[in-house]
Amino acid sequence: MTNHTETSVAYYDPQTCDLGEFKALIDQETRPETVPHAMAVEKNIPLYDMITLRAALDDVSTRRALMAEWAQVLRNGAGVLVLKSAYADTEVLDRATAIYADIIAREKAGTGGGGDHFAAAGANDRIWNALQKLCEAAPDVFLDYFANAAIAAVCEACSTFFIIIELILLCLSVNKGVIRCINICLMFHLLTFIESGCV
Repeated sequence: MTNHTETSVAYYDPQTCDLGEFKALIDQETRPETVPHAMAVEKNIPLYDMITLRAALDDVSTRRALMAEWAQVLRNGAGVLVLKSAYADTEVLDRATAIYADIIAREKAGTGGGGDHFAAAGANDRIWNALQKLCEAAPDVFLDYFANAAIAAVCEACSTFFIIIELILLCLSVNKGVIRCINICLMFHLLTFIESGCV
């Protein structure tokens, strides 16, 4: 197996960090020839036009080639990528966002809002067990929301939670609000579990 590094480090501390190695990693340049499926590279981040590439996910050989490229970008390259137009129709994101907003409002009215890991109770909005609550509230929205071949493919390409990073970039470019950003991040969590067989 190539590009595989054995390590005994489970947790990082100052003694195990190599600043030179980190600098070399963040200073690397994403060259267009290393990401042939990308429509462009901006600020070292490859951008993929899913309107053009969506059909490629239906063919086994082109799907594998695209996923191999994404895995390389995420593991050894920029560490982030953008799927432009990952949703052909973003209306489902608005439907899910409305349901999540309603859940937040109901929970705040009932308990004043729950705490989280970042601030005191009530300072932030958070939905505990959001996936189940969305599914129970609107199964059709839940299914439409998670039935996305592009997002499933990028999760399958590199089933790790740092995929959240590119989701945040994607939703910021859509500029539809923080709840949508949170929703998309939650979707990657679920799809990662599905692809790894945990659900």
